Amino acid sequence: METVVEIFTHKRFEKCEVNADRKNGHMLVFYAFLGLLITTIWITYYYYVPKIHSPIPLTDPMKWLANLSALALIGGILILIFNRTKDKGFDTRSSSFDWTFVVMILLLAITGILTELIRLAGIASLAYPMYFIHLLFVFYTIVYFPYSKLAHMGYRTLAITYSKMTGRDITL
Repeated sequence: METVVEIFTHKRFEKCEVNADRKNGHMLVFYAFLGLLITTIWITYYYYVPKIHSPIPLTDPMKWLANLSALALIGGILILIFNRTKDKGFDTRSSSFDWTFVVMILLLAITGILTELIRLAGIASLAYPMYFIHLLFVFYTIVYFPYSKLAHMGYRTLAITYSKMTGRDITL
């Protein structure tokens, strides 16, 4: 339970002065992905149990969670991009793969929102290609999950759990 609380509050960011400014963006991205995961499960339930199909009305709580999560994802990614580009007074290095992943997540969120807006506008000839592009970014995120920044969710969870079980405190 201590590990779960620590992950959900991102307490370790407060202990590290170098990464403290990344906490808000990180939290937004974390909770956005959690909200989008819940939304995906929820829409799957809609399709197969009560057999509710698209379009889901904007008044549905599932849509509220989806749209709020999408906005949080864009906000969090933009905060992370801003923090990466500002001068921190020391030399930092990011690989092109790190930047590619951040840009892909931003494009994932943008294409998801555009898909919904185009569909609400009733332009099916654009909505379906946009949805296809969005699904390509979803596919990228899933396939490259073990090789991306998202993989540290699993690694960090194990490391924090291990440190708590052994009584050792890891600082980062």
